[in-house]
Amino acid sequence: MNDTQLEPDSPADPETAATLWKTDSGNGIEVSYDPDHWPEESLGHFAQISLKLLDHIDAEFALNGIIVGLLLCGDDRIRRLNNQFRGQDRATNVLSFPQLDDDLFGDDTMAAPDRLAPHFVGEIAIAHETVMTQADELGIEIDDHLAHLFVHGVMHLLGYDHENDRDATEMEALEIAFLGTVSIANPYGIADRVARHGVMS
Repeated sequence: MNDTQLEPDSPADPETAATLWKTDSGNGIEVSYDPDHWPEESLGHFAQISLKLLDHIDAEFALNGIIVGLLLCGDDRIRRLNNQFRGQDRATNVLSFPQLDDDLFGDDTMAAPDRLAPHFVGEIAIAHETVMTQADELGIEIDDHLAHLFVHGVMHLLGYDHENDRDATEMEALEIAFLGTVSIANPYGIADRVARHGVMS
């Protein structure tokens, strides 16, 4: 499904392209993407991985359906968002914008017959240039890094954080477990090894 109409409060630029990815169980990702940075034909594998991850997250937390907004943009756009919402005038890899009310996503066609309409929990923005650079530095596939950032963003939308060591350990353990369900290696272990020994071959 393609639709250029975005939610009024979306951090996405109105001129980005939009599509909907959904799972057989009724979970979904409302994707807004900048075709100059993220050509649609490059997103197929990441779409499959992210939907599998969303199903695992939904099942683990018994959410009874979840919808996530995803903005795939460039560094310039995420830098503006980072400055606007966090007061940090720099690009970053991922930002999360939690939904602050309990509104349900209203499209009943998204849900399986025995489920409630999925909750829209908020939006995630991921920046192309920063993500590509980080994946190269870590020596990992771009889709693996995207999957990690997607899970990391969803964890933030669900209220997890890493402001202290205990919270960070809990959040990282969940991310590692979810990524393991789609055969993606522990990203924190990779980052630690690269920090000690340089980029892996």
